[in-house]
Amino acid sequence: MKISIINHILLTTILIGGMTGCGSSRKTQQSITVEPAVQAVMPDSSGQAHIDVSFRIPEHFFSKRSRLIISPKTTADERIIHYFSPIVVDAPIYDKKIERKKRLEGYSDPHAGKTLVQNPRQSFTVPFRETISVEPDITTLRIIASVSTLGCGDGRQGDTIECAQIYNPLTLLPDPLTQLQLHELEPTFEIRPKIRSDRGEARMQFAINKFDIDMKLGHNQAEMERMLKALQAIISDTLCTLSAVNIVGVASADGSLPYNTLLAEKRAGAAVDWLQSHLEGLTSSQRKIFSVGSHPEGWEPVLQAMTEAGDADSSAVRAILDQYAGENDDVQEHYIRRLPCWNNIRTHYLQKDRKVEYQYDYTIKSFTSDSQLLAMYALRPDAFNEEELLRVSTLKTDSADKAEVYATTLTYFPHSVVAANNLAIYRIRAGKIDEAEQGLAPVNDTTPAIINTRACICFHKQEYQRAAELWRQIDQLPQARYNLGLLNIQMHQLEEAYELLRPFEDLNSVIVALALGKNEEAEEMLDQLDRNSPQVRQVREFMNRIQTNTTNNQTP
Repeated sequence: MKISIINHILLTTILIGGMTGCGSSRKTQQSITVEPAVQAVMPDSSGQAHIDVSFRIPEHFFSKRSRLIISPKTTADERIIHYFSPIVVDAPIYDKKIERKKRLEGYSDPHAGKTLVQNPRQSFTVPFRETISVEPDITTLRIIASVSTLGCGDGRQGDTIECAQIYNPLTLLPDPLTQLQLHELEPTFEIRPKIRSDRGEARMQFAINKFDIDMKLGHNQAEMERMLKALQAIISDTLCTLSAVNIVGVASADGSLPYNTLLAEKRAGAAVDWLQSHLEGLTSSQRKIFSVGSHPEGWEPVLQAMTEAGDADSSAVRAILDQYAGENDDVQEHYIRRLPCWNNIRTHYLQKDRKVEYQYDYTIKSFTSDSQLLAMYALRPDAFNEEELLRVSTLKTDSADKAEVYATTLTYFPHSVVAANNLAIYRIRAGKIDEAEQGLAPVNDTTPAIINTRACICFHKQEYQRAAELWRQIDQLPQARYNLGLLNIQMHQLEEAYELLRPFEDLNSVIVALALGKNEEAEEMLDQLDRNSPQVRQVREFMNRIQTNTTNNQTP
């Protein structure tokens, strides 16, 4: 038993001594190299970079009694980003000693199951294959490996091997939201007469069978003064010329139609007389533009009043109006008067006042010169037509001023497609996406420019599928194709993006070409761009760095 114990102690001592003791050996002058020579690697469209190289270990790099450890890692800006599992190679004698130690001492090897056994007297290769997720904000990653040995090492402790360079050109892309191409509509300016019309009605009360206006009855005074105020504003405006005024009396439903029609016309004439006597600055020629007329009111207002009151007899009145729709008021009245409810209709639903309708037409002076347009816009934007307002927008140089003119245009011309589209564009550029969307919502126009603007709003709101659908509808528009290319970049669909962007040959096209490994095409396009642009210089430096590192790593 004692001999067995002694033998065990001696054996352990010899093993430990063998693990730590080093015999002399010939040191190699060669270093570990990477095959193939280090290349510039680009991430794929999903941001993954694939490394597939081999480490060539020269003969006699480490001794037959040692372990070689190659520890790869990624670095960026001198920071270690990630450690990979080390590559461990044991010489045959070292491997045998480890196995003995496991059996005798229960030694736990931290690299168990990952260790290769190679004869260090001969050169050999060890594969290194990894897929790396490249963070979108990192432009350049280095894959390096440190070398160390355990046991009797002839290798160079602390050697660093350059394995690969990963370049992510997509980090050079500007924010795609700032690159969207918005298609402003160019307004056309044409001098044309500005003819406008307005209308209104006055609710008047008259004595039975009388047509003269008694200002003490009902609201006659206020109604006539409201009509007077509307016409006076046009006559007093030096930019306006009154061209026609038509006053129409509305004949009541009950009574003889011919008589009521004539009476209504006389009441309209009375209104004209009163207006002409009170309008200041009215010329003799302007008096001639006034005309009078009349038309029957019909029984529809009576039916409407009965229906709103929930009167059950309204159905009987409706039946008569439907049956005698082609007849005049007298025929309809004949049958309505025969209804049992006639007294109730006469008492509660016949109108006590009489309508006098008025319509007036006028022209506004046109503004022709740019200086006149700018001067008058500051004073009287209400006197402009749509074309004149849009012309003012082209004369403004500041973006905020242009947006203000478009907003003013929509105040007076809410259906202006040019103003709605261009105002939305300026709001998008100012980051006011919700305002842009709200302002464009009432516009039903489907011109490509409007659809492009809507798609840009969707892009900003990250509604990518909807944006793509809209841009595909208008792929005849260059801006739409370009924007769809930017969207494909956002969706990591680089091949599709390059197909759309390549014809534009701009910096974004160059960067996507680099990301796809199309370096020659990228360089060809880059040579056509402004060399003094800071962005172009940045991309050029990036390409030079790739080429320099590739050349250096290929040099024996």
